[in-house]
Amino acid sequence: MGSSGAEVTELQQKLVGLGYFVGNVDGEYGPKTAAAVAYLQSTHGLDIDAVAGPQVFELLDMDSGGSIDVTMEATWPTLDVWHPGDELVVQLRLLNQQASDTFARVVMQFRSPAGQDHSVEEVTVTAGSTTMARLQLPSTIAGTQGEVYWTGWVFDNRGQQMPDEGAGSFHVDLPDRV
Repeated sequence: MGSSGAEVTELQQKLVGLGYFVGNVDGEYGPKTAAAVAYLQSTHGLDIDAVAGPQVFELLDMDSGGSIDVTMEATWPTLDVWHPGDELVVQLRLLNQQASDTFARVVMQFRSPAGQDHSVEEVTVTAGSTTMARLQLPSTIAGTQGEVYWTGWVFDNRGQQMPDEGAGSFHVDLPDRV
């Protein structure tokens, strides 16, 4: 959610035409647009994530390339030691001047002696400024001391993976228990 512009207006118009959207066609990807997209996905047997991705664009006979490509830059966390309560902050910035505020989904996959898990944060990236996605280390990983390896991805409002992938590692340091 959070995207706006001509492509969202076209999406809303297509959803209205098929009876999925009951809100105002205003070019804003808000809760009603997300609900309409989720309903469309559910009626066509797609994974329901409320994101207007390539499958939704195909169903609506829309050009999934859009008129303006969204390009984001991600600055991934750099830490050596993680302590309980620490956030993993990913900084996002839109690179193309024509883009308006847009939705982004940040996914970090973690591997440690405790196993594998992931964390997801959805944010609206504001044009002209840096947006912070604040992720929590999953409790399944945070409860075990040791080295954690991570990989991170950013996806745009169409579900397209941005090229700025991250990877790294840090050590989980738990306080002494009495």
